[in-house]
Amino acid sequence: MFVIKWRLFTIGIIMRFKYRIKTDLEILQCIYAMCATDYPQKGEIFIPINIDDISKRLNSHRELIFGRLYHDLNDKYGYKAKDGVSKSLFWRQKVGSDFINFPLLGSIIANLEQEKSKYVYSLGLSILAVIVSV
Repeated sequence: MFVIKWRLFTIGIIMRFKYRIKTDLEILQCIYAMCATDYPQKGEIFIPINIDDISKRLNSHRELIFGRLYHDLNDKYGYKAKDGVSKSLFWRQKVGSDFINFPLLGSIIANLEQEKSKYVYSLGLSILAVIVSV
């Protein structure tokens, strides 16, 4: 009985790391890496993306990636310009034809990386302060 519980426990830990929910930064960096070569050549704001390829690269389900892009990230990072025009991150023309606003994607990634570096530096300084004080 103990062996079975231990196996289930170790399988659960492996599955947690293998299939964990991806962060906004991980999803957007994956899309950026896949589309970076296409952007300068095409020169368009909206670049076509393939959600199936993104989900395979991230080892996640297609529906989760689409849902995060369309329902969460698009609402979080889309905005209205001063002239009243909506600027969205993700755009679906028809089923299977998905596009991403590449310049907006780049600025979002830069902001998320800056927030992450602030967190890492402050955590490092806090750990250093605890070590010095002891």
